[in-house]
Amino acid sequence: MTSKIDSVTTLPKIKGLTQKIESITFTKSNKIWISSSAGNIYNYSLATNKLKKVKDLLNNSVQNIILTSDKIGHLWIA
Repeated sequence: MTSKIDSVTTLPKIKGLTQKIESITFTKSNKIWISSSAGNIYNYSLATNKLKKVKDLLNNSVQNIILTSDKIGHLWIA
């Protein structure tokens, strides 16, 4: 079996802050959900190619956010 990586994605610098991806998951709605080392959560739409920050979902009080999705496409945050 041969695997090929087409591209490597990173989070853009926002307000000069470099953020590392902590967790990433995909949902059936063609969205990619990303948590960052700064405690932020973003969604990226494959349909529109736009990255959006989820505003104050956890009040930025948590930095180690784990994301996953279930078989029916719901996003779970831990």
